[in-house]
Amino acid sequence: MKLFSFHRGRTRNVVLVYPLKIAVKFPRFDFFAGVKALLKILLLRLSGKKAHFKYDVKWVLHGDHERAAPMSLSYLWFRGLIANMNERSFYRSDRLNPLLVPTYFSLYGIFNIQPLVIPLKQYNLKIWESCRSRTDSIDEINSFNTHTWDSGNFTQRKDGTIALYYYGSSKAWPLVKKYGRRFTNILKTT
Repeated sequence: MKLFSFHRGRTRNVVLVYPLKIAVKFPRFDFFAGVKALLKILLLRLSGKKAHFKYDVKWVLHGDHERAAPMSLSYLWFRGLIANMNERSFYRSDRLNPLLVPTYFSLYGIFNIQPLVIPLKQYNLKIWESCRSRTDSIDEINSFNTHTWDSGNFTQRKDGTIALYYYGSSKAWPLVKKYGRRFTNILKTT
């Protein structure tokens, strides 16, 4: 029997600890890519391209931590840390939301501990389409981080309901909060 397995995600790395039945999520850091982005800005400054320099500095230093392109320091260095802190915060603010897999423990975003779950593979498109059809506006789910919904981040509980084990995106949270109780019963009603 395997004791551990390691998985690499877009924002975090996960260690599955089978004997303890837990998943430990660690933030991903692209340190050298961040240094490269800073060097690019420095080279732009030295080359005298002021029009691009102002935009690049603004984006690289203050860009969105959830948007990969163009690369910002917050995305390259802090996206996983922020996702861990978001999961902790979101779970604490709505512990009774049945769509959320519990976050047992979080150490300031350095790592999160959640229960070990088995991802649903065969229902990915069906779940996404069912979630989308149950929103108040058909395009609402598209405007809230589709990565959370269409990347197979669901697990099925023993009672037939589903839960999200990745909900660290601040763009997905409004939908989770608004529709969590409606979405969790999707497999029971389809």
